[in-house]
Amino acid sequence: MPETNVDELKKLSPEERIWKLKALEEEKKKEIEEAEQMIKESVSEMKHEHEVEEEVEEEERLQKEKFDLDKKDDLEGLVEEEAKGAEKELSDELVKQQQYKIIQDLSQAPLQNLYQQVREVYQKVTDNGEMTPAQERMLRNLNYAMSEKQEAISSGQYAPSGNLEGMMDASKSMMDYIRR
Repeated sequence: MPETNVDELKKLSPEERIWKLKALEEEKKKEIEEAEQMIKESVSEMKHEHEVEEEVEEEERLQKEKFDLDKKDDLEGLVEEEAKGAEKELSDELVKQQQYKIIQDLSQAPLQNLYQQVREVYQKVTDNGEMTPAQERMLRNLNYAMSEKQEAISSGQYAPSGNLEGMMDASKSMMDYIRR
């Protein structure tokens, strides 16, 4: 309904005026609802991106700690070596658990978020000319999440629009290109 000015409304009969005002009210309610939904989605996306960044940083920190532990000289004897082995197993288990959580979170993320993250990794790799271990892990995680999305689409649990299918194809193409 085009913008209605007050003078035009005053010229209408009371019934027509009420009808036009109610139609205008409904239109504005829909606009407000759409804006509120967009706000909720944006906040959710920002929160998810922040969580993923924190998890990746934590994973990188754990990997560095593991690397530092592996570099230390073992001068303490067999007992210390066994203790170190147990510590390494615990660290590996924590990394695996964290990796699993990251993958699960990514597979639950909207396809647009996955596409954006693939695009960011692609851009960084093409800018630097090489892929870091963290980018390699992120790419592997994103690939798994995209596979989960594809399975959900195949089983009918997730129904993307045409544009989202294009995003999935573009994401897969970028991942294939990076791996070469």
